[in-house]
Amino acid sequence: MAASTSCGICMLPLLGTTGRPLTCDHEFHFGCLESWSKNNSNDGRCKCPLANCDQIFTCMQVKTAIPGGKPQYFPVGGKYACNNCSDFVNSPALSTNGCDHYFCSKCISELMNNEHICPVDKKTYTDIKVSTCVGAPPVATVSWNPPFLALTPAVNLNWHTNEAQ
Repeated sequence: MAASTSCGICMLPLLGTTGRPLTCDHEFHFGCLESWSKNNSNDGRCKCPLANCDQIFTCMQVKTAIPGGKPQYFPVGGKYACNNCSDFVNSPALSTNGCDHYFCSKCISELMNNEHICPVDKKTYTDIKVSTCVGAPPVATVSWNPPFLALTPAVNLNWHTNEAQ
């Protein structure tokens, strides 16, 4: 967490719900960061609002002031293109464990029934990482142990996943 006690965008004290880019530890009011990212993003990517930070982020971590509350993750942009077919990647975001390429559920289903090679960089993989949005840390991992799981929005991933630590 950043040592600053004020928002680097509006300069008011950091109280209540805060947000930070996942690529750096700079903390802001979530509303300020959300507005900044909407006005300054390009293809779902945004530079940290601080002038002395060059980090680019695709996902924001949001925390409430409630003690013990788990952080939530929100994408900078609402539409990310699948790295295979250019269709949109919807929540949950799915990527292979050998690289950071994200795919739509249709392409992931096809990949699960073919060779375990990323179509973008040709790296092999053994698992699919499941994240709440592109750029967020994985919340679960789907392994290749039979029976294979066809990923669709209606599927409950819990019976076939290992919870991320």
